[in-house]
Amino acid sequence: MDVIPAFTYPFLDVDLNKPQEFQEKDVRVVKLIQSLMTEAVPNLEGNDLQLIKDHLAQLERKLLNKMVASLWFMSIGLGIAPDVLHPGKKVFKPHLVRSLISWRRTQPFTPELSKLRITTPEVMQRITDVIRMTDTPSSLRSVPYNFRETKAGTLKANE
Repeated sequence: MDVIPAFTYPFLDVDLNKPQEFQEKDVRVVKLIQSLMTEAVPNLEGNDLQLIKDHLAQLERKLLNKMVASLWFMSIGLGIAPDVLHPGKKVFKPHLVRSLISWRRTQPFTPELSKLRITTPEVMQRITDVIRMTDTPSSLRSVPYNFRETKAGTLKANE
């Protein structure tokens, strides 16, 4: 399954900044973590907090299965410190994962819509009003009154 990114981020390039002790597997893991960290929340409409919470819980489980060195590389690259209650204490994998999850919460959860806007909400409202007021012969299909809503589906050429 391909990961759909919610956003792009200029992560620290692991190929150019690879620690000496890193093997090829470590590089692949860092790239996988980078992909996971930008993954969009599937089927998110609006601001469904439960879907976001479930997505972050799944991300946390996936990150907990990754190597500590790769999680450290990500934390350093993002400039975030592990979430440790007592500074100077040993940092464990859960600390790194919590820090990465906290950073992820600050990023978008869905892909940005195209920056090109064909119309404005006012124009769309006017179109909706015209559709509601227009009388159409029974032999023609009319545009659904709720055509702007997701549940209305896609307009067909003959609507």
